[in-house]
Amino acid sequence: MDVISRQDAIDAINELHDRPNAWLDLAVDTLEKLPSAQPKHGKWNKIHWKAFRCSECNRLSEYNTNFCPNCGAKMEG
Repeated sequence: MDVISRQDAIDAINELHDRPNAWLDLAVDTLEKLPSAQPKHGKWNKIHWKAFRCSECNRLSEYNTNFCPNCGAKMEG
């Protein structure tokens, strides 16, 4: 699976916005040249019986889910 940073994609498309002859093919070519973002992997650190902290972004959550709802890290272990 290949992923790219959402912000990098938005920035790349915004750069094309000001070019009058930028067509969809140019946008696709630009997106294909972006470097892949490495997916984050983290784990939930239990704070107390109903609170967990993401090891990647330190965001608190009431739920022990497969992905952090804040940073998107895949939770393992």
